[in-house]
Amino acid sequence: MIIKEVYLRDFISYTEARVKFPLGVTVIVGENGSGKTSILDAITYALFMEHSRGPRQNLIKRGATSARVGAVFSVKGRNYQVEWDLLYQKSPRGHLRDLDNDRPLVKPGSGEMTIVPEISRLTGLDSTVFMNAIYVKQGEIARLLDDKPHERKKTIAHLLGIEELEKLWDAMKGPLNELEERLEYYARQLDRMKDVEAQLKEKELQLSDRQSEYGEKEHERVRLEEEVRTLQRMLKEMEENRRNLEELDVSILKLEGEIDSRRNVVKSLDEKIQNLEAALRDLSDNRSYHEEAGKIDEELRDLSNRVESIDQTIDKKRRTKSEVERMRSELDMLEKVIAGLVDDFRRVTRVSAHPLELPDLREHLLRDVEVRVEKEERKRRAKELKRARYGGLMYASISGSFLAATILYLAFQNPLPALLPIIIEVPVYLHLRRRRKSIEEEINSIQDGIKGLWEERAKLEALTVSDVRGHLEKYQRLSGEISRLDEDIKDLDQLERDHYNLRERIRQLQEHLDRLQPMSERYVKALGVIEREGLSSHAELEERIERLKRERSDSDEVLKGMRERLDELRTRRSSITYDREKHDSTRKRLEEILREQREIEQMVAKLSATIEHLSEDCKRLRVELDSLREIRDRYQRLERDVTLLRRIRELFHKDGLLQKSVRRQAASMIGEAARTFLQDFGLQFSGIEVDEDFNVNVIGRYGKQPLETLSGGERIVVALVLRLAIAVTLAGESLETIIMDEPTVYLDSERRRELSELLKNFRGGGRLIPQVIVVSHDRELEDSADQVYEVVLSESGSVIRNYGEFSP
Repeated sequence: MIIKEVYLRDFISYTEARVKFPLGVTVIVGENGSGKTSILDAITYALFMEHSRGPRQNLIKRGATSARVGAVFSVKGRNYQVEWDLLYQKSPRGHLRDLDNDRPLVKPGSGEMTIVPEISRLTGLDSTVFMNAIYVKQGEIARLLDDKPHERKKTIAHLLGIEELEKLWDAMKGPLNELEERLEYYARQLDRMKDVEAQLKEKELQLSDRQSEYGEKEHERVRLEEEVRTLQRMLKEMEENRRNLEELDVSILKLEGEIDSRRNVVKSLDEKIQNLEAALRDLSDNRSYHEEAGKIDEELRDLSNRVESIDQTIDKKRRTKSEVERMRSELDMLEKVIAGLVDDFRRVTRVSAHPLELPDLREHLLRDVEVRVEKEERKRRAKELKRARYGGLMYASISGSFLAATILYLAFQNPLPALLPIIIEVPVYLHLRRRRKSIEEEINSIQDGIKGLWEERAKLEALTVSDVRGHLEKYQRLSGEISRLDEDIKDLDQLERDHYNLRERIRQLQEHLDRLQPMSERYVKALGVIEREGLSSHAELEERIERLKRERSDSDEVLKGMRERLDELRTRRSSITYDREKHDSTRKRLEEILREQREIEQMVAKLSATIEHLSEDCKRLRVELDSLREIRDRYQRLERDVTLLRRIRELFHKDGLLQKSVRRQAASMIGEAARTFLQDFGLQFSGIEVDEDFNVNVIGRYGKQPLETLSGGERIVVALVLRLAIAVTLAGESLETIIMDEPTVYLDSERRRELSELLKNFRGGGRLIPQVIVVSHDRELEDSADQVYEVVLSESGSVIRNYGEFSP
């Protein structure tokens, strides 16, 4: 399988990227954390959904809601494309296409369980082989170099998957122990079989006895049921007579209640007629008062709305007036601030100017002071040079002559010649000393002048005139705003007078409305009576009163008929006969029979429960006996299976036949592949020998020697060849690509250089491995590459480009 291209969008740290992989060596370089390994995660995820980022949601770039990753690969010259869409809350969905025939290989939008097996079928690789053979993880080469022999054996066994056989041997121990424990359990269960058979025979005898007794009690229960039915018929007739008497009593009481209710109806009609007649009078007498009150109420609502509107306007204008007063205070404060700035400037500079001219004038004066300071500094430096020159002359005139005279004096013991130079030089020395003192006074005067200039500059810098333009602009803005607001509140007094007049008018109308309110309420109450009756005019009200009077007359007739019906019911009641004593004695006899019947039924029920319980026990014992017979069969089968599993488990042990055979075959294949690589690289070793315990020895011109005896450079050669041989052993003919993640990690500089030289053998598409993809932060590997990419971090995330696009 050759990986031709990988592309991604919002994947890990990438916003968007597309990387093409030619044949030969492709090196991806960049600083740690720049996003290099994310390219490898994109390859492994696109092909086999393998990655190193924990939960799948971590593959989606922070801030994005979805991601896309895809790859183009070829197998035996045919090109394929796989692509995945990732969402936070849904399973990934993908596409797999045959690019040469332009057709999908699976249904678009399929999941992992469909696409990954199809890729394994096309490539001849599954995810385990890919991650152990083609993908060389960080530190694997260093471990093959530096690990102790027993650790190196574990690494090789892990890569080849042989350690899984040992794990399988160990994993079978627990299940096998469980099966042996189950055998012991079955054996204990089978010890109970004889006891269960004896219990079943005893329960079957008890069941036969109880069934005979049950038949006798059932005959007695049938006899009692017949006698109960006879007594119940007699009681039913007596109950019928009693119930008829009770029904007549209830009817009489009900009819008496209806008569009382009808009397209440008549009384209610009388009250209703009186209320309607009173309402008719109120409608006629109070209508005009009600209409006048309505007009006044409507006028009050209108006046209240006007008052509310004026209240809002007055409140708004009063707030505006307060704002104007605040602005005037702020305006006065600004005038004082500006005047204070002008006074401070005039006091410091003794110059009068317009406020807007102050910042520029201050800068001009500062520059003038700087020029003057510079001039005085030049004068001071000139004077100091002159003072130094005079000081040197003084030292030369006295010190040199005096030393020479002293030497002559000591030589010739003659004081006069020794004093002659001193007599000559003293006047010169005194003149130079006076001149030097004069120069020092001039320097002090210049320094005082410079100090005064610096004080003048400090005063100018202390002047705060930078905000004067802002103060003036704010002053003009406030003046304009005050003029506008004064125009807005000039009608405030008139509004307050209108507000008072409206309030007074409302008070007068309210007093008049209070006087009309009692008459209006009586009219409204009368209207309420009419509305409750569903009427709309005086005529209908009068008609309703007449109809109620007729209803009252009809109620009198109904009341007369009810009294006649009551007399009839009382006559019927006196014609029915009922003997309570006979009724009670029959009921008592029935209760005695029922008690006897219940006792028999309880016996029958108890016998039935006993029979059912015994039947259940027999059934349970039969089931248990059948179960024990089944357990006996299971025990025999399980005993055979456990014996077989013990033999199978021994095959997977490190000393077992299967694991030894696999180790021997894998070691042979690794050694054969290693010889091929050594020949292809043109190295001095003739082969690498790997025994069935994965001890590694190198065969060179000095014969066989352990890996630990090689030099650093030789060991990196052997480690790389050994790793490639393991990959060929796992992948076989499918090995066309090797991916290395940080292969130089943990390697010293000599080994890194040697590894870089070895990778050059794969340039242009190696004979054994056409494609090598390397991710590293080590720039030394760039010299080994056909194609170099550099990954850098930008504000939007990781960016990958051809290395030629970056400046060194």
